[in-house]
Amino acid sequence: MKKLLFFVLLCLPLVASAEEAVVDGIKYTLDEKSMTAEAAGLADSTLTDIVIPASIQVEGKDYQVLSIGAKAFNNNHLASITLSEGLKSIGVGAFMYTWKLGQLITPNSVESIEPCAFENSSIKLLVIGEGIKTIGSCAIRSLPDLSEFYIYAPQMPVFPYDEIDMIDESHWYSVNLYVPEDLVDQYRQSEASCLNEIPDENIRPISKDYESFISSIKTVKSDSNQKEACYSLDGRRLKSPQKGINIIRMSDGTTRKKW
Repeated sequence: MKKLLFFVLLCLPLVASAEEAVVDGIKYTLDEKSMTAEAAGLADSTLTDIVIPASIQVEGKDYQVLSIGAKAFNNNHLASITLSEGLKSIGVGAFMYTWKLGQLITPNSVESIEPCAFENSSIKLLVIGEGIKTIGSCAIRSLPDLSEFYIYAPQMPVFPYDEIDMIDESHWYSVNLYVPEDLVDQYRQSEASCLNEIPDENIRPISKDYESFISSIKTVKSDSNQKEACYSLDGRRLKSPQKGINIIRMSDGTTRKKW
């Protein structure tokens, strides 16, 4: 009996550890039965750029990443978040108070964005893929920096109509919303609080398909690494590189020497 008890106690930590894992600085909750995983937050608080992959491997087993948990990445300094195809849902308050995030793109596989998912974040460009079906209460509320908003779903997703979503949304007057051409009128007539604040002329048909648009965004991001300013070794800003060693400061803040 003592040997059996010792064996059971020995196995308990292994069972517990199999329910959670850390991969590339991100915590995941694992479901052994369905072999799926949910992103649960940062294990490495110094990360500023993260990728939520389509699957992770833990102890030789593959788990599909289907969801991002409630408040998983709220109140953080993430500047870049990449969500992979295969993700199904973004949980309650998952990216609340993400102060440095300039853009967020959801893959076509995402079907639901839960309440308060992006609330009070610094997102300027928000792209919602083709698979979205529901966008929860306050999910996109209080995005004061938002200027470009794309929704690629072929059918208008369900938006909340509750009173809590009626808090000051005056910043929506300057938002440009792009949707499939045959849904423009439907969006203009919507009673959803945030959409209702967008002027009709700011609700426009999408001009590029999802894949083409995402590719163009990546190209622009790549181009942003072009040189921004040129300096001499003694710190003087130059109009153009001169003979000898020049210090080139890139638009992403990095520097390099040029001869």
